[in-house]
Amino acid sequence: GRICLLSKPEDIFLITREMSSHMGNLSHYGGYGINVDSIYNFFSNKNNLNLYFVYAYLDREDKIKSSVWWCKNYDARINKKILTEYIWHSIDPKYSIRVFKESLKHIYQTYKYDVVLTSETQGIDKLKKIYKKMGFEKEGEIFYRDKS
Repeated sequence: GRICLLSKPEDIFLITREMSSHMGNLSHYGGYGINVDSIYNFFSNKNNLNLYFVYAYLDREDKIKSSVWWCKNYDARINKKILTEYIWHSIDPKYSIRVFKESLKHIYQTYKYDVVLTSETQGIDKLKKIYKKMGFEKEGEIFYRDKS
């Protein structure tokens, strides 16, 4: 198997189909599920795709086993380049941490980020432990409000 950077819209479409079939009912911000059409439309625009790094672990048959999506940001308030975990998904957990760690090393070679932000753990203790073991610290909580 191998870890690779996916940089073409058709690769993003493939991984999105795989991901959505395995994520099931996972939701964000109080019940919004993954919207495959929205992801397709957004990443069809090369300018949008250029704001992200999408890494995947592919097995010998080129089937996706794990992926992590990172978003590039800049925070002018603190003058820091931020790398934010957008999606971290795994079909086979044994590759998950490897693709996470190796993608960060690879990204740093081209995008010298100052800070890495992870996703909200949604109360999953195992995920909290994984982040802590990798040296991440908890900062604050996320609050959201639907427009209604």
